[in-house]
Amino acid sequence: MGRGKRSVAIFLALLLSFAMIMPIGATDISSEEQKAKEIEEQKQNAENEEAQISANLNKILDEMVEIRNSIAKKMDEIQAKEVELAAAKAQVDDQYEAMKLRIRFMYESGNTQFIEVLVKSKNFSDLINNAEYVQMVSSYDRNMLTQFQDIVTEVERQEKELKAEHEQLENMQVELQAKQASVETMLASKSQE
Repeated sequence: MGRGKRSVAIFLALLLSFAMIMPIGATDISSEEQKAKEIEEQKQNAENEEAQISANLNKILDEMVEIRNSIAKKMDEIQAKEVELAAAKAQVDDQYEAMKLRIRFMYESGNTQFIEVLVKSKNFSDLINNAEYVQMVSSYDRNMLTQFQDIVTEVERQEKELKAEHEQLENMQVELQAKQASVETMLASKSQE
């Protein structure tokens, strides 16, 4: 029986040992399950953030395409305005040269030319015809001057428009650069996730 008591004592000691070990193992398992659950939540949150970043990235990329198209369109408009402006400046130069020639002719021939034309009239109807001629020449000169002033004003207006177009283009390019920086930031964030 001494042996039997000893076996029972060993058995009870083992039973107590298992009783102490079992709750610890159960606690470890529930702790590991909690950690796994937290990791799964973190993974889900990261996937949601990645989806949001991807949606934002796609939106910004679409905006960048629109801005690039606007820039290309604006550059075409600027090019057309530059051609228009060059034509207007050439017209101003031509008009200016014609006026210089007319002024030189009037200076060299003097104002007496008109008086001579009127004095050389042979009769009253000839005088009226010559007066009309003098008036037509004077009117032509005034019209030439008015046209020249109008063309100069138009050139100034076109230059202002062209400057505004260039400023708009610069603003678009700045906006595009900002979008590109935003994309790079998002890509870095997405990569980090």
